Amino acid sequence: MRAKLLQALPLFILCLVCLVTIPLWGQNSPAGTAAGKPPDGSTYKIQPNDRLEIFVYDQPDLSRKDVVVQPDGWISIPLVQDVQASGKTLSQLKAELEKRLTEFKEVNNVTVMLNAVLSYRIYVLGKVAKSGVLTSEKPINVLQAISLAGGFAEFAKKQDITIMHTTLDAQGKPHYTTIPFHYDDVGKGIDASQNIMLQADDVINVP
Repeated sequence: MRAKLLQALPLFILCLVCLVTIPLWGQNSPAGTAAGKPPDGSTYKIQPNDRLEIFVYDQPDLSRKDVVVQPDGWISIPLVQDVQASGKTLSQLKAELEKRLTEFKEVNNVTVMLNAVLSYRIYVLGKVAKSGVLTSEKPINVLQAISLAGGFAEFAKKQDITIMHTTLDAQGKPHYTTIPFHYDDVGKGIDASQNIMLQADDVINVP
């Protein structure tokens, strides 16, 4: 019995950490964002096919409830016309729109909200229970991804996990960086910063 409990302990810890680290998406949501929608995202970078809401204070003719980020990463709104959205955070896009709009007229404030993440998919490969692609309506972190993949398979090397992390430059072009992920260290709270929010098309490899 004791041996069985010890075998089940790592999975229990994984579930517990995931529950603790799952963001409370419905709390502190901006006006107009329903519970369960993606967060306003101080770190999430906009991707092609995401859907945005852009509200320009006291300027209904410039506001848009449903703006789709085109496959090339650009959006189009009145006056400004084309703006590169992909690769920017919501706050960066907000600042860019405010700067561009004030070239034409006085604008007090612009609010950019993320209505839906339609391009978000990641891959968990190797020694997990369900290897393959994961899709989600909102960004998830590494521990959440491993949990959604069913946890580790037998003989998984938890300290040798790598993440092929995707970043986008100012033109929206992807660049890839390999990042080590030491599961036991993160589980013990030694280096929780490794538990990054994953970008679309990131790959987690569990040897």
